[in-house]
Amino acid sequence: MNQSPSYQSSRSARRRRENLLVLLAAGFLAVGAPGARALDIHGHVVNGTTDEPVTGATLVIVNPSAGMLVEKELTLENADGSFVFSGLNDSRSIYLLRILYDGVNYTEIIRASGQSQIHREIRVFDTITSWDDVTFSVPHMILSRSGDSLKVEKFFQITNNTSPPHTVYGPDTRFTFYLPGDIMKIDRCYVTSLGIPLPRTPIATDEPGFYTVDYPVKPGVTRMAISFSLPYAAGHYAYVEKLKYPLKDMTVLSEDASFRVESDDTALEQTDEQGFVSYRVADLPAGAVLKLEISGGSNTSAAPPQSAMPKITIVPSRTNTLSLVILMLLTVVLFGVFATAASRRRNRKVEKRILEGQKDSLLDQLAKLDDLFATGTVPDEVYRIKRAELANALAQIYYRLKGAEGSQASTPDNTKGSARV
Repeated sequence: MNQSPSYQSSRSARRRRENLLVLLAAGFLAVGAPGARALDIHGHVVNGTTDEPVTGATLVIVNPSAGMLVEKELTLENADGSFVFSGLNDSRSIYLLRILYDGVNYTEIIRASGQSQIHREIRVFDTITSWDDVTFSVPHMILSRSGDSLKVEKFFQITNNTSPPHTVYGPDTRFTFYLPGDIMKIDRCYVTSLGIPLPRTPIATDEPGFYTVDYPVKPGVTRMAISFSLPYAAGHYAYVEKLKYPLKDMTVLSEDASFRVESDDTALEQTDEQGFVSYRVADLPAGAVLKLEISGGSNTSAAPPQSAMPKITIVPSRTNTLSLVILMLLTVVLFGVFATAASRRRNRKVEKRILEGQKDSLLDQLAKLDDLFATGTVPDEVYRIKRAELANALAQIYYRLKGAEGSQASTPDNTKGSARV
């Protein structure tokens, strides 16, 4: 089937954005050294489940800047699991070390510039098919209204607490979730790996309403997101979700204060979170049916006054230097997002497209920040401050999106001077 130029352009733009996120999420903003030198990458591969060295597996060096070109590969033959890649080019910004073990790919990002010797220990894990030591939560289920549809952006956090650590994966062991039967369309679905959103296609199961995503759940935190549209012409929707696993908590939120979420059989805790109205449920068992009555929501909303947004200052300390370096990179992206919007505000259609991209970027940054916090990289105080800052920025984007949608709806397509995109 032939794809339209606009569809191909959209895919190309998304691919460029994902490639940029690869660089930003890993912190690889350094420019290659002017004089290339030989680079050696060496280290060990260890089975993190047994703490034994790994032999017999194939390890490859991938160059992302050359279209994910495999530059070198070797088979682990040494009894101690050691490896050496010699003669690489140190002017490359990054390399990826990748190994396939027990049916699962493991990747280590290597910052190459300015170094001649780099050591890495790669940990892989045995696989199991049990979900017993895995917890599930939905930190964000974001609601917005667009015409006669209800937009839902749902973020899953899957925490693998197995001890000793294992990767949960197998042909019949995939993360499974429920979608309403009257869903209009799935807008996108992705998992986050190394801070990079990786597109995934939900696969329908034999059980009505349940879908799976083919992705291994490694030790630590795995994040998955899905956005979809539901019919909302009447301004009311009876949302039903069947739980495959125990749900630790779920937060339903929206920047639109006119939204209301109610439930007759589930306790809801209503809170305000940095400009959002939110409803939280907690501790639901596997097999439970969550029923929510969603109503309200408007297509237009004025942007909040800048004076209403709290000013946040991060004071650096010696204990969180590394964390602040990472967060500074996220801040650079944040300022770049708003600078881009100011310079490209040609018309309402273009503005809406820009704002959608900014929203996606901020949501990805929130996911990355949550991942860093879950792994202990970001201290609690810094995490809370930065998360509030990103949440504030996201709230402003949502307000501006609502305003753009309202203005666009009131402007005919044949208005003189309007741009076609």
